[in-house]
Amino acid sequence: MYWQYVAGGYGFVAVGLALYTSWVLRQGRRLSRKLPPERRRFLD
Repeated sequence: MYWQYVAGGYGFVAVGLALYTSWVLRQGRRLSRKLPPERRRFLD
């Protein structure tokens, strides 16, 4: 009946989560480049 709206809602949320995840990862990589090597904790 209204399955298009349900599918669209799930698709909207999935795309939003994917965009947010990629933004967070890019921010983390950019911030980690600003740290000096001795302050980077997760290189082991």
